[in-house]
Formats: sequence, C-alpha cells, structure tokens
Amino acid sequence: MVEQLRSPRTAAEILTALSGRWDEATLLRYLSLLSDRGLIFAEEGRTKPVPADHPWRGLFTAFPEIPFQERQLEAWNSLSVRLISRWALPEGFFGDVSLSLCDPDDPDASTPFDGLTVFLAPAADNETMERLSRPLFDSGARVLPVLLDPFGALLAPLSGEPGRPCLSCLSRRSRARRGGVDAPFVPPRLLDEVIEAWLPTYWRRLESVLLEEMFKIQSGFIPSVLQHKALIFDFINHRSSEEDVFPVPGCFCNTGFIFQDEGIF
Repeated sequence: MVEQLRSPRTAAEILTALSGRWDEATLLRYLSLLSDRGLIFAEEGRTKPVPADHPWRGLFTAFPEIPFQERQLEAWNSLSVRLISRWALPEGFFGDVSLSLCDPDDPDASTPFDGLTVFLAPAADNETMERLSRPLFDSGARVLPVLLDPFGALLAPLSGEPGRPCLSCLSRRSRARRGGVDAPFVPPRLLDEVIEAWLPTYWRRLESVLLEEMFKIQSGFIPSVLQHKALIFDFINHRSSEEDVFPVPGCFCNTGFIFQDEGIF
C-alpha cells in the first residue's frame, strides 16, 4: 500500500479509494502510517478535510484536520507509566509522562493500574517474576516486561490479556533455557551490580525503541511489535531481532488456549 503511493494523496482520496475494501480499524492504522511518513497531502501543516457526505465521516471527524504530530503529542501526554524496578532510570527518561516508581517488594506494585506498567528486572530474577505474575494478571494491568542481562535485553510482549505470556511464563522459559538454574556462573547479587553499572549504557541503546513501542501501544494508531512478539537485543554483537514468545502450556494466563510448547523463553 505504502509503496503504491508514489505521490502525495489527500486523506479524502485515500478514504474514497479504500471504502468497502478494508475494515475501519485497518484503514485507520494505515492512514496513520501514511500520515507519519508524509504521504498524505498537507496544506499549511494540515491535511485536507474529509467531505461531509463521506460514509466514514463520523469515524474520521477529527483525524484529517489534526496534524499527526499533534495527535502523537496528545497520545503521549495522556500516557501514565508505573515502573516496577529496583533501579532508578536516568533522570528525565520518560520526559513529561506521568511516572510512578514502585519497588518490586512494594504492595502497590501489583495493584490495578490504568496506564502502562513497565517491569524492569534482571532476566534471571525468577523469584520476583513468579511472585508478581499472578497478582499483576488478576489486577488487569497492562505489563511490558523489560528483562536485562550483562550481554543484552529482552523487550517481552505486552501481557495482561488471556493468551499472552505472563511474567511466570517468561521466568519458566528463561530457567529452562539455562538448564534449570537461576543464573549460571554469576551470583545474583553480582549480576544485579553488573547490570546496574551498565544501566545508563543500556538505556542509551534501548530508549528510542522502547519509547516508540510504548507510544504505539498507548495511541493505537500503528500496531506495536510488542503486542505479539519480543524484541531481542544483543549488545555484544550489536544485533536485534524479533521473536515469538509463547505462553507456557497449562499456565493460569492461557487457560482455555492451546499453544505449542516452544518459544525463545
């Protein structure tokens, strides 16, 4: 679709061309993507309005008249983040976003939360993941796990809905990959110290990707990779990849769902 648009089009032209061919939700995502890439004709910083008699006028009443950047800012400013972490992030990392910091041992860490919960921990911290998994799932919180080790990071799929891996799934798959031990060769306290020492460097590599995916989750304009897959970062070889992460069969988070017993974690 994007490749076919060799010249800018108005929002009205795109809506007219695709009416009846795509459902409204799909069209909204693609229209947002086109606007983000500058492929929708703009005049004085604003896209031309959709005709009043267009059949989907009601859905897009505000969309064509509001620049995409303004809608981005509005969505971002409406995001509230609860960070569950033993570490403090670099000052100003989340900008003006409403941020509350909770220690994993704080009772508030597993209470209901309307915004986005970012869970930041060592990938080998199985005890904390197992302990918080069920309370967070039962609270209905949307949880974005960010798991670190001395050599890389895992941005796991957004959890909080049936059929998606929970923290317990991630913990069990992580332990299975390590042969059933919590942290091979590295004592847990030393592992924490190594990660904490490298935390500023980690965030310089992760922040742009993490903030972009958080915005996509909040705005709903463009699907986030983290709604279905995990992002894997290899800091040693400077590589990143997208991988599937499946819930563990029989886990409380996927009762009634059938998944293959595979996955990177």
